[in-house]
Amino acid sequence: MAGKPANNAKKLMVAVIDGMKPAALTRTIDSGAAPTLARLLRDGYGSDECISSFPSLTPVATSTITTGAGPGRHGVPSMHWYHRAEERYVDYGISFPAARRSGLITVLKDLVYRINQEHLSKQTPTFFERLEAEGVRAACTTYMIYRGPHEHEFIGSGLGGRIAGVTGMSRVGYGPSELIYADIFDSQGSACRSSFSVPGRRDRHAACAALKLMENDAYDFLLLSLPDNDNYSHRIGPDAQPTSISHADAQIQKVIDAYGGYRAFMEDHAVIVLSDHSHSLVHESFDLLGMLRAEDWGIIQPRQSRRKAKDAQLAVSPAARFGSVYILDREHRGRELPLLVHDLRGQEKIEHVMWLNYGGGREAAVASGRRELRFAPGDTYTDSRGLSWDVEGDLEVLDLVAADGMIESRTNPDALGRAWSALNCEGLGDVLVTPRLGLEFLDWGGVAHVGGGTHGSLHTDDSAAQLIVTGTGDSREHQQAWSIGDVYSLVLEHFGIDPAPKGAPVE
Repeated sequence: MAGKPANNAKKLMVAVIDGMKPAALTRTIDSGAAPTLARLLRDGYGSDECISSFPSLTPVATSTITTGAGPGRHGVPSMHWYHRAEERYVDYGISFPAARRSGLITVLKDLVYRINQEHLSKQTPTFFERLEAEGVRAACTTYMIYRGPHEHEFIGSGLGGRIAGVTGMSRVGYGPSELIYADIFDSQGSACRSSFSVPGRRDRHAACAALKLMENDAYDFLLLSLPDNDNYSHRIGPDAQPTSISHADAQIQKVIDAYGGYRAFMEDHAVIVLSDHSHSLVHESFDLLGMLRAEDWGIIQPRQSRRKAKDAQLAVSPAARFGSVYILDREHRGRELPLLVHDLRGQEKIEHVMWLNYGGGREAAVASGRRELRFAPGDTYTDSRGLSWDVEGDLEVLDLVAADGMIESRTNPDALGRAWSALNCEGLGDVLVTPRLGLEFLDWGGVAHVGGGTHGSLHTDDSAAQLIVTGTGDSREHQQAWSIGDVYSLVLEHFGIDPAPKGAPVE
C-alpha cells in the first residue's frame, strides 16, 4: 500500500458530470433516481450556481476547472477557433460534419494532443502538475485536459485505438502518474475498452478505469470524467437529463461499492462532484456565416490558405451559443471593426456583441441592438467575485444591477469578469457574439441541436453549473459566489498546497 501525502490527507475524487443542469439534478434526486449524489449532497454542501467559464463550452470550462484560470489566462478559446499563427481553424470535435471539413485526423490531434501540449498556456499549470510536483499521485480518466509531467506511451487498444494508430495518432502524451484515456493511453494496462469514446459508453469506461486504479491503490487524487450526460442532453434536451444523470450516479455508486460501500469509501475519501456548464433548450438555429456573407464580408474556409483566399476579410468560428469573428488583416482592424460591429448588432437574433476598444485606454464594450455598455477594471463597483470595475453606459445590456457599490446580474452571472477574460484571450476573435436565448448558431458542418440542449453564452441557463463538496473544504461551506475555477483551489488546499503562487481564481 502506498503512503498518504505529507499532510495525511484523505484521497480525493473529483467527478465531473458534463453539462449537468442543477434543476435536472434536483428532479433526479427527488425521484429517487440519484441516491449516491443525494447522499453526497446531504453529507456535504453544494451550490446550484457554480458559474462556468465564458464561453461556457467544454474545452474552455475544462481548462478553467484544471487550472483555476479563465480563457484570458489559460488560453483555450472555444470549441472551434481560428489559429492566426497557423492560419487554420482548430476544431475539437464540434460535430462530425464540421470535423470532416477541418480534416478528421487534424481534429483528433487537436483534441487529444495539441490542446494539452500547445494550446493550454504553460503559464497556468494544471492541478495534475501542481499535485505531482508535491508528491501527490494523480490519476485521470478520459478528460479533455489531462496535462501532467509523466510520459505516457500510445497504447492503441481495441478497434478505435488501432484506427488512431493508423491515422498517425501514435505519439507520446504527458499526463499525471496514471492516465487511462479512451483507447489511446492506459498506464494500468486495464481491460477497459471505450470504442474510442463512443457516446453512451464513456461513463462505463471511466468507471471501469477507476475500478482498476482503485484495485491497485494507484492514486491519491482521481478525476472521474462522466461525459455522457452532455451528449444525451444535446440530443434529447435538458428536460431529459434525469435519465443520463441517473446513469452517471450509478457509475459513481459502482466505484464506491467496489471500495466496500459508502461508509468505507468516505472514511478514506473526500468527494467533489461538479458540472462544467449547464444546458438551455434550442428552439431555432441560424447561420452566422450566411448573416455575414449577406453583408459582403469574405470568409476564409476550413483548409483554405490565406494565399488562396486573397479576398477573405474574416475568419468565423460559430460554436453552439457562442461565435468568434476574426479580422484577418490586423492593420485594417481600426477601419473594419466598427463596420463589423454595426452589421452584427443590427441583427435581431443576436443578443450580445462584444469587442475591445484600444484607443485612449483599454476597455471592453458590449452592445445589444442600439444599447451599449463599456467597462474595464477599476474601482467604481465590485462584483460578487470581489473584482472591481468602472462601468459606463446602459446596464440593461447585461441586465446588471448596481447598488451600494456592488454590481451583478442574475441573468448573466459574473458577466463582467467572464466577458473581460474572453475578450483578452489571444485565441479569440476581434468580435464575440452570442444569440438570444433559445437560438443556436449552425456550425461549419451545418449542425445544430434544435429540440435538444446547448450552451456557450453568458446566460445563466448555459452557465449555472452544479457543485457538491463532501469531506473537504469545510472552511468554505458558506461561500456565496462559486465558480468552476474554484475547484482548482479546493483540490490543492485539500492536500495542503497553497494555490496562490502558481494559480489564481478566474479573472
